This record gives sequence, C-alpha cells and structure tokens, in this order.
Amino acid sequence: MEQNEGKTNKVDTIKSTAHKLYERINEDGIGAIKSLFSMGKTLSEELKYDSTEEYLKRMIIAELDMDGMLLTHRFYNKGFETIPQFRQESERLFDKVNSEGVLQFDDETMEELFGNTLDISSYEEYEKWKDFIYGEKQSRMDDIFIEEEFKHNYEREKNPIKKFIQSFRYRKINNQNLLEDAYEKKIRDMIREKIEQNPDDIFPTLSKCHNTIEKGVVEYESLKDLEDIVRMTLVSFESEKGQVIDIEKESKRLREEMRSTIGTIRTRIEFRKKQVTLGSKSNISKRPIIQTIHPEEVPKTIQRLQTEYEKIYSANQSQEDYIREITRLCADFIYVQPYEDGNKRTGICLFNSMLLSKGIVPPPVSLINDEQTARAFNKVNDEHDYSMLQDIVIEKYRMMQSAFSTGEEKKKDELEEDIEK
Repeated sequence: MEQNEGKTNKVDTIKSTAHKLYERINEDGIGAIKSLFSMGKTLSEELKYDSTEEYLKRMIIAELDMDGMLLTHRFYNKGFETIPQFRQESERLFDKVNSEGVLQFDDETMEELFGNTLDISSYEEYEKWKDFIYGEKQSRMDDIFIEEEFKHNYEREKNPIKKFIQSFRYRKINNQNLLEDAYEKKIRDMIREKIEQNPDDIFPTLSKCHNTIEKGVVEYESLKDLEDIVRMTLVSFESEKGQVIDIEKESKRLREEMRSTIGTIRTRIEFRKKQVTLGSKSNISKRPIIQTIHPEEVPKTIQRLQTEYEKIYSANQSQEDYIREITRLCADFIYVQPYEDGNKRTGICLFNSMLLSKGIVPPPVSLINDEQTARAFNKVNDEHDYSMLQDIVIEKYRMMQSAFSTGEEKKKDELEEDIEK
C-alpha cells in the first residue's frame, strides 16, 4: 500500500512540475528552456538538484533532434566538408549530453543546442531579418556593404587630395546613417567588423554577412520548432490517472502544441490526405525509407488501435506487461503515420499519456537520438518483431526506476564532489 502511494505521489509531483515548466515556456519561450539546462551563475544554482526536474529534462532531451540542431547552429559558420565529418561531430555532441550526470550544460554545449546568433526574440524581429535575405531589403544590404567598403578605404587613404575629394561622400554617408533603423545599424556594424578582421581581402565579407543573417533566421525557425517539441512533451503528462484515453482526441490535444507556422507548412491536427513515408531522403540520415498505409486507411486503422488499447488497459497484468503492450501499440501508431509530419514525437507523447493514465512514470524513449531504439523500431516494420523494441523500453524503465530509488541526497553529494574536484 505504502509503495503504491509512493508511486502515485511521484506521478503527481512529476505532473505538477511539468505543468509549471509548461507555464514558464509559455511565458518566456526558448529563454525558459535555456534557463532549464544552463549551468547557473552562482555556486548554489550549480548545486541545485531536483530529481523530478532532472527526469523531465531527460524526457525533453530524448525528443530533441540533435542532428538537426547541430546542422542549424554549426553548419552555417563552421560547415562540414563530408557527411562522415558531420556524423562524427553529431555523435560527439550526443555522447557529451548523454554522459552528463546532471543536465546542466556549459556555454559551448548550450550554443550547439540552443544557439541564436541574432538574438531574435519575436516574430517581428524574425520578419525584419528575413527581409534582408529573401525580401525587398536584399539590395539595401548590398548598398550598406558598398558604403562601408568606401568608408574603410577612405579612412586608410594617405593621399590628402584624394581624401579631400572623397570627404564629401564620406560625410553624406555618415549623415544618412543617422536615419537608419536598428537592423540596418546592426548590419553596418557587422560588415564593418568583418572588413576590419581581414582588411586586405574584403571580397568574402558580404557573403559572410549574408550567411550570418541566414543562420540567425534558420536558428529562430529551429527554436520555434524546439519550443513545440518541449510543450508537447510536457503536455503529455497531463493525462488523468484511471481514465481511458481516446487516441484520436489525445493526439489532437498533443499536436495543438505545434503552434509554429514558420519555415514549413504542416497539417497539425487532421489526418493526412496524401501518401507519406517513414524516414528521411536526406543523405545525412542513416535510416531506411519505409512505405506506410494509404491515407484512406488511416481513420479505420486508428479505430482498430483504439479497440486494442482499451483491451490492453482493462487487462489484468503487471506494469511491465502493460508497458510492453503499449510499446507495441505506439509502434503501430507511428508506422501508420496518421499525420503528414511529427508522427514520431506524437507517438512518443501518446506513449507517455497512456502510461501516466495507469499511474506509471514513463521512461525517456527516443526514436531520434538513440540508434539502438531506432533499429528496434525498424525491425518492427521490417519483420513485425516487437520483442527488441519492447525489451529496450523495459530496460529503460528499470534504469529510470533505479535512478529514482538512489535518492535525491545521494545525487546532491555526487554533484558537490564533482564541483569540488
């Protein structure tokens, strides 16, 4: 009885903490997410440890596409000459994150995961910057470059006669600068800084500035998607214990957190109307492309899964047997690909909801960052063999239970010892 009460209290604590985090992210977006994973500026902040919050951070990290984040935040300014080079860097980042006893990251890791070169904080800022890359202000950026190149050459001019002749244009440009908006001023500062970094070869400067702004725009798009993923993950903890879930309604509820309309157009909560595949056609992805069912078959297939789920829910079985059956069901849900995108994250969040409705704390499962789990999922689709995937999920569940049982005080002691060292 006491053991069951302990588990119930743990579920309630996790749900309460998840709700508070959700509210913080609603208010402060990516700022709240970065704050969640940052090292902290004071010793007391570094020593702060909450096992429930740590668990939720691991659930969030499991659903973040580290490959995509690394491409977004590093590719534009560093670049990868070959796919194996990118693969190596991606695996290094994942191993670094995965090896952390406590998910509090240094500045370099934070930049790799949540970088925002232009510090864009609003949709209005995003539109302003995007206009310099894709919109009507493209030519304005070229004009600013020509002006800054002229000013640079004027200031280095040694011939007094030439300098006197050029001074009229120099003053005119400076007077015009006073009327510029904040974005043009930032571009001017950026161009000038890059010219001064390499004054003897300023030819690539404009291209570098274009790349910097494009990187910032793409980063903002990525961060808005990231906010969606985090909110979906946290919302999956709101299912009520003892209540059977309606798969279609729960999926729509989860997918309503996909609020970002930036970058890609997505069908959010309605079943797909066209044929889709599992897997990416990108050369970066190592996973095979899998054909799934015709869109007309989706509604009746989801209804079949609902019937199966209700039987699983009402069966007399152990927690681990229930987890195995829900793992199988959610693997089938993902294979069906009910929506045009975001099916893996929807399936994993649905898995969380189905476990929490039984008072079970779900383990962190990733079909994005964990190659072993991804291979097991592919085995389901290729061979209709669920055992490998079920075994992996159960092992993760046992590891999570063991981590909770070690106690918060022990974790605090270990963290304090690490910091002292």
